[in-house]
Amino acid sequence: MATLGHRRLVRSCRYPRLTWRYARWRYIDNLSPLLAYRFGRCLHSNRRSHELVKLNQDGVVITSAQALLGSDSYFEELTSAVGKLERNHADAIASARAAFNALA
Repeated sequence: MATLGHRRLVRSCRYPRLTWRYARWRYIDNLSPLLAYRFGRCLHSNRRSHELVKLNQDGVVITSAQALLGSDSYFEELTSAVGKLERNHADAIASARAAFNALA
């Protein structure tokens, strides 16, 4: 039976560029986000912890985006950007909807 180390050795000999690319991405290019995630985790607030318990217990939690993400989230910026895109491309969206409704 082949061990995990043996498989890695065979894979590294068979695909040296692929292995180097993965190692470079994993340990060089992605190092700062990896370390920020590992050491900079913030603890959940009491409300988030309560919602997580309810989610694990019931499978469903109903909440608002502001309560879940907090006031300093990028949710407002995202919704305003989506609204702006919808206004800019309203004609194309309307024609796509009309074409889809004609098929149905």
